[in-house]
Amino acid sequence: MHPVSTAQAQLSFCLVHLMRREPAEALQWAKKAVTLCDEFVMPLLLGQARVYFGWALAGLGQLEEGIRQMRLGIAGIAATGADMGMAYYLCILARNCGERGDASEGLALLAQAFDTLGKSTSKYQLPELLCTRGELVSALDPTDETAESWFQQSLSAARDQGAKSSELRAALRLTRLYAGQGRNDKARHILAPVHASFTEGFDTPDLVEAKGLLQMLSH
Repeated sequence: MHPVSTAQAQLSFCLVHLMRREPAEALQWAKKAVTLCDEFVMPLLLGQARVYFGWALAGLGQLEEGIRQMRLGIAGIAATGADMGMAYYLCILARNCGERGDASEGLALLAQAFDTLGKSTSKYQLPELLCTRGELVSALDPTDETAESWFQQSLSAARDQGAKSSELRAALRLTRLYAGQGRNDKARHILAPVHASFTEGFDTPDLVEAKGLLQMLSH
């Protein structure tokens, strides 16, 4: 197989594991992709591989190094003049900055992501950007009522796009928000139909979390 095709396949496997929240498995594919892309001088794919590598590291709790690698990857992609998934990569970086405790930096990065998305004809990343804004707003100020609106917009955008995974993530955020406010009936009303719409993948972390939340809310 040609090195470019091999690297693309490795990155595809990596992304599947990242979306399933399996960072250890993703890390192995990301390492292979970084090595291959560096060896055969593929700067665009190398940038993407570094973003995935950093994302996997962050998922394993190595936030500082993960964020550093993601920044290197994003810079590498930008240096090629391409915007290959840039809005989404900035979104992931923003989310991890929030997890590190720097929601303000996360929101600044997210503003860049929205700006990048606004210049693109593809809007498939929109639900994730909206959901992340809700997360960061809430992290910065738990009393900020606009977080609910961002989660609702994310849920609506995901439904419009038929993006079931993004719909589930937005529903989970809203459910946790409502449950934290003691609005259990509303929380169940949001999450139950989304969870019921899935017919497979019940071992994935998001669906496991959804099932656990619904069981908790039923008591």
